[in-house]
Amino acid sequence: MKLIMTGTGRCGTKFHSRLLRSIGWEAKHELVFDPNVTLANVQQRMQRLGSVVDAEASWIVTAFLSHPALKNIKIVHLVREPLPCMASMLQVTNFYGMRDANPLNGPVEFWLRCLYRHLPEIEQMKGKPLKQAMIMYLAWNRIVEEQRPDAILHRIEDGPQAFCERIGISLPEQYFNDEKCNTRGPVPDLGWDDYPDCPLKEETRAYAQSLGYAV
Repeated sequence: MKLIMTGTGRCGTKFHSRLLRSIGWEAKHELVFDPNVTLANVQQRMQRLGSVVDAEASWIVTAFLSHPALKNIKIVHLVREPLPCMASMLQVTNFYGMRDANPLNGPVEFWLRCLYRHLPEIEQMKGKPLKQAMIMYLAWNRIVEEQRPDAILHRIEDGPQAFCERIGISLPEQYFNDEKCNTRGPVPDLGWDDYPDCPLKEETRAYAQSLGYAV
């Protein structure tokens, strides 16, 4: 494996894995780093699966970026504008008891257990889904930065051409470009005014501004 793409989830990991696949890479989405991965089996998974793929895209890998098995792998930190990213989190993950689980998403609890294991403060905010979404956006992105300050930052709104330039490859004329490939129905129409006023909100907005987003 020579490249890992990660971020908060709902930030384009599946799209970018399919983009790379369309131009000849053996790129997978959550093959090596799925919710079953633990510190105890990272090495084994990298030896068994990581050796047969060129790239992996997974939000879960963020929790393991400091593992020695990933030391020499190029990391791409995918980021997305906060409001649509957090709205998609709310739609896909049933953030958390907000409404009935989306049947398109399978057993939501499976993913939530993985998330709670690595970011327990989200579980502690049960019943406050908007705060959970902000914690996820802010904390998960910061984990990437802290664990791998050498990561290549890519705002997904910059598009495939910029992505390929940043990882040092050429983008051919024909490539996968369905940005809705992982869309799972309508998302909540939320603006910043819908999020509770609190220090967490201001911190999330400030962080988004540091990434170059207008908030």
